[in-house]
Formats: sequence, structure tokens, C-alpha cells
Amino acid sequence: MVDLYIRIRPYIDFETARIIGTSLVHSKLDYCNSLYHGLPSTQLKRLQHILNSLAHAVVSAAKSSDINHILKSLHWLKIPERIEYKIISTT
Repeated sequence: MVDLYIRIRPYIDFETARIIGTSLVHSKLDYCNSLYHGLPSTQLKRLQHILNSLAHAVVSAAKSSDINHILKSLHWLKIPERIEYKIISTT
């Protein structure tokens, strides 16, 4: 999914890229993400890598760019923070 997204990114503007990324990929990452609580860190790192790749694609940044700054500019949480936020908001 992210690979296809990276291929079409040069043809769409920032706002469209952000909307597509949020609606398609975030929905997959957030679906029942409270079940991810307690996953081994290796599994969480795999999910974080997907989110990082998406963030780089949305802002058209180089892979060497600081991911923390990119996530903050997009107002996106890291995977462990997303899981915790989902659990807190559900309860």
C-alpha cells in the first residue's frame, strides 16, 4: 500500500497526499490498534516503519530527514502513542 502511494506522490499536492495517507493507511493502522497493546517491540517497529515511510512520502522528504520533526508537523503520533491514545479514548 505504501509502495503504491510513494509512486503516485509526485502527481498529487500536499493536502491530497495527507488526506490519502490519513484515510487509507491510518485507518489500517488504527483498526483495533488497542489489541496491539503488549506486542513485542519488533512488531511495533515494523508498524512504525510503515508509518515513517508514509510520513516521508506525504511531505516528500528524504529518507534521512528527521522523522520526529515530520511526524510532529503532520500532527501524527508514533505507534506506541497511538495505541495508548486509542485505549485512553475508548475508556
